[in-house]
Amino acid sequence: MQTVLLTALASAALAANALLARHAISEDLLDPASFASLRAVSAAVVLAFLVKRRAPAVAAGTRPSRDFVAAAALAVVLLLFSYAYVTLDAGSGALILFAAAQLTMFAGALAGHRQRVNVAELVGYALVVAGLIYLVTASDTAPPVVAAIAMGAAGIGAGVHSLRVGVRGDALEATSRNMTLAVVPVLAIHVIVASTALVTLPGVLIAVGAGALMTAGGLAAWFAVLPGLGALPTAIGRIAVPFVAVLGGIALLGEEPTTSLFVAALVLLGGALVAAIGRTRRIRDS
Repeated sequence: MQTVLLTALASAALAANALLARHAISEDLLDPASFASLRAVSAAVVLAFLVKRRAPAVAAGTRPSRDFVAAAALAVVLLLFSYAYVTLDAGSGALILFAAAQLTMFAGALAGHRQRVNVAELVGYALVVAGLIYLVTASDTAPPVVAAIAMGAAGIGAGVHSLRVGVRGDALEATSRNMTLAVVPVLAIHVIVASTALVTLPGVLIAVGAGALMTAGGLAAWFAVLPGLGALPTAIGRIAVPFVAVLGGIALLGEEPTTSLFVAALVLLGGALVAAIGRTRRIRDS
């Protein structure tokens, strides 16, 4: 029961990032670069605290090496996620991010391990692609092209980061170190565009909450339950993130619940579930 609750909490927290970013940026409470910077710094501080509190200090020679590729991917996620939400709805953005991340992880797994996939996985990922295409082309859900591309690139970055962290023994510590490294390019971009900064106290509080509570707290909860989850429950937990973001955008931000949005979400998330079931069967039979 505790695992289920933690998984639900982690999914809700990670989904809340989309809602908070969309609200703060669309309501002119904070500019995208400031949101990304505050979120990155607060997440890095909390993650470092959690890693240090969880276990005794590790000798310098035994710590995992710095992963600059993963850190760069994380910086891309933080920045483009914020800029995409200037015009994207929370639900559409979360679906694009999820689809791009899933497809990137699938491609990376194939390239890295030369795995043979089964029919269910192929059908599932074909549905993910179909749902994504429908989402960005349907007349009543089609997002601005630049914003959709930005969020798609953020999703690719999220997928790359997940693949890189997946090969580490301690995902929480690896993510903490990557987040700390990612702060540097994120702050550098912030300095470059400082002349366009828009900062209000509510916006600052939202961004810090998104970083410290939703990002760091959500990831900590997720990594805590991940070792005890099977492949299918893990996939369901991930699928819940964009699903909650879609519902939250409608209920809390007043986004329009169009038929096309629900069709796209159903096809895309259903495809991810089918692919996860296929992967579970392949692992079980291997």
